[in-house]
Formats: sequence, C-alpha cells, structure tokens
Amino acid sequence: MDGLDPVARDLFVSILADHLATAPTTVIFSTHDVHEVEGLADHLGVLREGGIVAQLRRDDLHRCLRRYRGIVPDGWRLPRELAGSVVRSRVEGREGTWTVWGDEPEVIARLTAAGVTVTEATTLPLESGALELLTSSAAVSPSTTLAGVA
Repeated sequence: MDGLDPVARDLFVSILADHLATAPTTVIFSTHDVHEVEGLADHLGVLREGGIVAQLRRDDLHRCLRRYRGIVPDGWRLPRELAGSVVRSRVEGREGTWTVWGDEPEVIARLTAAGVTVTEATTLPLESGALELLTSSAAVSPSTTLAGVA
C-alpha cells in the first residue's frame, strides 16, 4: 500500500475490510507499516534476519504482551526467573520499563516479588508489539510463553 496516495489507500482498506467481514478469506500482508493493517489483521507474524520471531493471534499479543513501568530499589537487577518472559528491560536510576509476555496479574505479582513497585501496565498496539519483537535481543518464544495463558 506504500505506492497508494492516502485517499486510494483508505478506499482500498475499506473495500478489503468489507470483503473480509462478509467472506472467509485469508490475506497475507507483508508490510513495515503495521498500523495500516491493525484493524484488518487477526494474526501477526514477525520476521527478523530471515527467521520467524513470532507468529500469534492479534488478540494474544494484545492480551499477553504489555509494557510495565515501575520503581526499583537501588542496585536492582532483573532476576533470572523473569528473564525468559521479558522482551525488553530498561532501568535508569530507580525507574524501570519492561516489555513482558504473560498474564498481567501474574506479571505484576512476579515484578512485585522481585522488588518492583509497578506504577503502570499498558497494552501495546500491534505496531509497537511488532517493533518490540523486532528490536529485542532476548530469546523469547511467544508460542511457548503464551501456551500457559491461552
């Protein structure tokens, strides 16, 4: 849809959405502009360096991949038991931000048990979730992690 002007792109998406609403159809989009297909997509596949990093339902991504913010004690380090579900971790001073796979109450309980005072939990839009997966250096397996929460 990159080559379409905004009016043509909106018309195309509208026609496609109408078609998808009335006919069982599979459409595969390959795009860097994930926000353009968020309303149409029900599954997401993320490729990085030629390999699939994640393949999951959009609802699972919205339900299970969240950004958490919180306050940590001085000298705090990410506990090993959280590492497998954390996609991204950034701590500056006493403030931390984590993108984590898992059920929100469970993740908050695990962060709290690790000494974090969680101040915010945010659902990520499809594009932000895809970007987190693309730029993460963590070896996270959404299908494995989500199996326990599905």
